Amino acid sequence: MISGQWDGKCGVNATKNNWDFFSLIDSTRSANKQIVFMGGQNSEFPERNLVPMDWAMQAAKLFFETGEFKKSLNWIHDRSGVSLAESEGNK
Repeated sequence: MISGQWDGKCGVNATKNNWDFFSLIDSTRSANKQIVFMGGQNSEFPERNLVPMDWAMQAAKLFFETGEFKKSLNWIHDRSGVSLAESEGNK
């Protein structure tokens, strides 16, 4: 799911099984909260969760075509905070 668009940035969240959700993050940005209008209301999101639109489109294209996450991008598990690379390494 790609949400919103603020100054060329958006929120990206994906799941393969409707249980484990991963967010695309920009590790060069801070965890400071930013208020954005999403889902019909103002919400606080860490700045690092708002990624360039180009990243979102790359991730969406690959996920649509293959059902896989784009591994060259940084994905973090929404509940545990573990990266996708770490979680797949533990399988």
